Amino acid sequence: MDRDFKPPPELSLQGNPSENWRRWRQRFELYLTATESDSKEDDIKIARLLSAIGPEALERFNHFTWATGEDKAKYKDVMDKFQREFAGMKRVVFSRYQFWDCQRGEGQPFDEYLTNLRVLSRSCEFLEADNMIRDKIVFSTKEKTLKERLLRETDTSLQKVIDICRSAEITKKEIQSMQSVKCDTSSSTESSVHVIKSSPQNSPVIDTTKKQHEKCRRCGNPHAPRQCPAWGKICAKCNRPNHFARECRSKGRVHEVAAEESEGEDDFYFDSIYVGNIDAPHPQDSAWFSVVNVEGSSVKMKLDTGAATNLLPHKMFLKLNNQPQLRKSKAKLTGYGGHDIPHVGKVLLHCTALGKTQALEFFLTKTKAPPILGLQACTALGLIRRGGCHDSMPVETVTEPLTLDSIKSEFQDVFEGLGRFPDPYKISIKPEVEPVIQPPRRVPMNLHVRLRGKLDEMERDGIIAKVDCPTDWVHNIVVVEKKNGDLRICLDPKDLNQAIRREHFQIPTYEDVVSRLGGKRFFTILDQKDSFWQVELDEDSSHMCTFNTPFSRYRFRRMPFGISSASEVLQKRTYKAFGDIEGVHVIADDMIIAAATEEEHDLILLKVLKRAREQNIKFNPSKIQFKKSEVFYMGNVLTEHGVRPDRVKVTAILNMPEPQSKEDVRRLIGMLNYLSPYIPNMSAVTAPIRDLLKKETQFSWLPEHERAFQTVKQILSAEPLLKLYDESKKVTIQCDASSKGLGACLMQEGKPIAYASRSLTETEQRWFQIEKELLAIVFAAERFHQYIYGKEVEVESDHKPLETILKKPIENASPRIQLMLLRLLRYKLDVKYVPGTKLYIADALSRAYSAPETAHSDTEIPEMELRIHGLVMSLPMSEMRLTQLKEATKEDETLCRLKATIEKGWPAHRKSAEPSIRQYWGIRDELHVAEHLIFKGERVVIPSCMRADVLKKVHETHLGIEKCKARARASMYWPGMTNDIEEMIAKCPTCAKFKPRNKKEPLMPHDVPDRPWSKIGADIFFFGGRPHLVVVDYFSKYPEVCRLQTSTASCVIEHLKPIYARHGIPDILVADNMPFASSEMRTFAAEWDFEIKPSSPEYPQSNGQSERMIGTVKQLMRKALEESKDIHLALLEYRNTPVAGLKYSPAQLLMSRMLKDKIPVTSELLAPKVAEDAYRALKARQRKQKAYYDRGTKPLSKLNVGDSVRVRLGRRDWTPAVVTQLHSAPRSYLVTTENGRVYRRNRRVINSSAEPPPVVLAAQEETPAVPNVPGSQASTPVGLTQQEGTPQQPSLPDPEVQTTPVRASTRLRRQPLWMADYVTP
Repeated sequence: MDRDFKPPPELSLQGNPSENWRRWRQRFELYLTATESDSKEDDIKIARLLSAIGPEALERFNHFTWATGEDKAKYKDVMDKFQREFAGMKRVVFSRYQFWDCQRGEGQPFDEYLTNLRVLSRSCEFLEADNMIRDKIVFSTKEKTLKERLLRETDTSLQKVIDICRSAEITKKEIQSMQSVKCDTSSSTESSVHVIKSSPQNSPVIDTTKKQHEKCRRCGNPHAPRQCPAWGKICAKCNRPNHFARECRSKGRVHEVAAEESEGEDDFYFDSIYVGNIDAPHPQDSAWFSVVNVEGSSVKMKLDTGAATNLLPHKMFLKLNNQPQLRKSKAKLTGYGGHDIPHVGKVLLHCTALGKTQALEFFLTKTKAPPILGLQACTALGLIRRGGCHDSMPVETVTEPLTLDSIKSEFQDVFEGLGRFPDPYKISIKPEVEPVIQPPRRVPMNLHVRLRGKLDEMERDGIIAKVDCPTDWVHNIVVVEKKNGDLRICLDPKDLNQAIRREHFQIPTYEDVVSRLGGKRFFTILDQKDSFWQVELDEDSSHMCTFNTPFSRYRFRRMPFGISSASEVLQKRTYKAFGDIEGVHVIADDMIIAAATEEEHDLILLKVLKRAREQNIKFNPSKIQFKKSEVFYMGNVLTEHGVRPDRVKVTAILNMPEPQSKEDVRRLIGMLNYLSPYIPNMSAVTAPIRDLLKKETQFSWLPEHERAFQTVKQILSAEPLLKLYDESKKVTIQCDASSKGLGACLMQEGKPIAYASRSLTETEQRWFQIEKELLAIVFAAERFHQYIYGKEVEVESDHKPLETILKKPIENASPRIQLMLLRLLRYKLDVKYVPGTKLYIADALSRAYSAPETAHSDTEIPEMELRIHGLVMSLPMSEMRLTQLKEATKEDETLCRLKATIEKGWPAHRKSAEPSIRQYWGIRDELHVAEHLIFKGERVVIPSCMRADVLKKVHETHLGIEKCKARARASMYWPGMTNDIEEMIAKCPTCAKFKPRNKKEPLMPHDVPDRPWSKIGADIFFFGGRPHLVVVDYFSKYPEVCRLQTSTASCVIEHLKPIYARHGIPDILVADNMPFASSEMRTFAAEWDFEIKPSSPEYPQSNGQSERMIGTVKQLMRKALEESKDIHLALLEYRNTPVAGLKYSPAQLLMSRMLKDKIPVTSELLAPKVAEDAYRALKARQRKQKAYYDRGTKPLSKLNVGDSVRVRLGRRDWTPAVVTQLHSAPRSYLVTTENGRVYRRNRRVINSSAEPPPVVLAAQEETPAVPNVPGSQASTPVGLTQQEGTPQQPSLPDPEVQTTPVRASTRLRRQPLWMADYVTP
């Protein structure tokens, strides 16, 4: 058996070891199964593995390090070790290179090529492998007609593309086979002609036994002289005689349906290049369709100049208003690939189009194909005309030149309303990115009415819709106020952009387009109206674009401006809609129509407009560049004579003014030194200018300097220095702003592509430096738009804060900067800080701006100024208060320095800033000045003299700390504002008095005793109006319950003695203060030798075991009373029941035996048995309880003697007090109130206070301590005995105002008899 199968070849570690291992392992495991070795011992399988895997992998095995638990003698462990070894050797980048570099070989079957792509994609780790394979197939398709078909399809799934390619491959083979049979030729040079033009009846018969003649150029077949079958025939392609269409030399287009004359009356043939079969749905190419009136009904007909007859589906015929009599026909209809097309007969129908009516014969088919008008019918109705050697053109043929007014009139619907591309866009999200819900931003109140109106308008237009369900993504909006009072709503999708997966749609380069514009003389450029909004979002993507407003949440139903994939999505849909029309070229958002003749241009434009009408795409009528002989396109000027550079690129250099000082000369020389590697003989050319920099030379601009200066400008603006733009290379922009001008330079590989400069208007000169620097970036981006749109661009600026501003949320910036950031959203800019001394070109241009540019007017400037005014007017304060705030800002010395720094720009380092304003360093890029006020974003900076008053107003209603901070942060700012609010509220006596109870602290449990009955708890409770004593063992949880006559100490002692006599005297008794703190109880403890540990007043948790047992006993007593049962039986059952979490009962833990009760039990169970590991089990139970209890707890800070505090006495509010002594018990303190009384309290009921310590009155004689009454925790002062010592009063500062002592009451106070044994201080 083993000899019948050979092991797989050796494992290769070249290329992609991870993928090679995966394939080799699969083959090796198949080999083991085939040789029945998979069931053999591990040592045999390992031996076979190592002998077959090859020397390279074997060497890896010899150097494996085996961890604990891994066994190299186990086959599974060895395979897992190899798997981990090679899994980490994935070469994803190389695998993807192989995938995209894979090309379909000449003659290679499509399925074989598809298999290769699938295999290569496995190691590429594509998130959507099917989409990548689909794109690769489309991109790699060399046949133009097939690629156009794939691009026209709306359903671009992988399976759809595979079906189309397989069908095309099969059809091509069938056509070649038919040509070989019908024409008796094996030549494959005719493969470019896909239409069969001859019928079987006319096929010549060639005698293969005779000498073969040369191939005829008229019919394509070898034949004897003067026996050409094409003689006398009319070509179906150019309508000229004496040749077949497959040998036609005209450059006409091969149409979808064609027919040849035949001897039979009705025989004709169909063939198609674009559609797989005659039953295919309507193609998307609307240029070959026209609406024809057939017997009073409007029918959309396909115009096919290659068809010899007309077709109409029988089902459509039955829907006509008038149905003439049907005639039988014996005609044979042959479709694509030679298959027969069934039909039911023919009929004569009256058709009307373009004012002409003709009676045309139609065959009624049983297919789902569209109705077809053949060549003769199209000609008769005037739907086409003959155009020389070109194909017959459809109805777009014009009789007179188009004008801008005529197309606006005829296609008025194309230039009105909001368009919508056919297929909606689905945003694809990276699975590893978590959705983000942004908190809502505040919108000024004076904009609410107009904002609601704008939202309602956008909702009516179908741009947005309300959201009434939860969404994973919620964004904010930026509301821009235009100069005409209208609002613009822009989405801020920075978080979403981090998650969007781009489509990476291949965009043609500038060189690709220009190479196809040779000989073109007429150009038109169209601009889509609200192009992004013409792309509809699907339901899920729409919810990803949800945004907050003050009224409700909305979602964009159309693609919003600002998302990172917008340009690619728009490019893909525009190319899909118009890319198949000859003469139309689209790059990004630029669509250009180019033609050699005016008539051709008009025909192409008509196609575009009709396609736009059919697909509901709208153009902007105000931005059309119509039928120009010279247009600006992608940074160059296209003319009928070719391409010439745009002079605007060098205007900034050519119009550069001459230097006016030595400083200007230094700046010019610095720029020239930067470009010196590209300037020949730079030293000789610039020598006269450099002489002006000599110390002994006085500045004087002479003619020789002017000649050198003009020479320099010519060198800077011409080749070889001025480099041509290369779409494939990285783009860098240098930009700078001076006090009066802007300068920018577009560069690639260190060489300039274009220059730009302009002066600042008077308004812009008053802007802050950071705003001028950002304006320089906006100016450069918009000036070089055609170069950088859709590309990642590095921007070099000498203003470092701009690096962070472009990365922060837009709302954190000033209003003017917000608007400029919105203008940059469509660009992918990465701002990089470069010292100003390195920005040679931009720095020189910003100070030597060209004079004509001073007329420049930024249309957005009035809008910016109005937006800032709206910010100040939206402040929620009166005019008087606003004036007061402005005056206080002017008088605040620190804010004046801050304002001056903002205007002139911040220094490069924090230490260089003035000390008084360094506290604003961290937010310097968010500060701006508007109408004499300083703002941090949209929050006004409050002067120091007004901060105390503002704090009072913020806390006027005594809201909590977080509420007050949130309220203040919404509209104001100053350094340390948060700390000031916290300190103010901490000192507020009203808030301190009504402060909620402290959060519970982590559990501090009693130590588990090491033996039973060494530590017990005791407490008194009332049931049925009678006091009861409960005693419980801390170790065994064994309870003792006694009914008391009274709750005095003597009565309690009388009941404790028999309990001690039964179980023994404990070491410790944990109990409440009353009556266990009495002198009689202390005497009893001393005589019987045990210690009493009183629990903390007002904190029953300190004796939690007793409190819990009281609850259990009360429940037993209630239930026994309900059924008139004996309570002692209930207690017996409880003592016999295992403790929760343990397997022993209280009786077993205390007495090491079970108690006999009414339940049947064996003698063995009643026999004494020591409870083993009881202590360990109790400790584990206690740890578990502590772990659960400590969830949500928080340790409170420790207090010191003299601290000012507030203490809760009973259920009353917090009372001022001072810490006078630290108690020996943990978390327990002695505090003294204002009236001089001393209380012991747990930290849980003591609050630290920022208030001054209270003034403590002289100590007065206090009422003796009241006993602790169960059910109500009375606030009782601690009676201190002489043994405990008298607490020392803290040293407090003398009050400025003398406090009048409170007169003590003279009423005689009598002690009750049951307290006669208590000791009072």
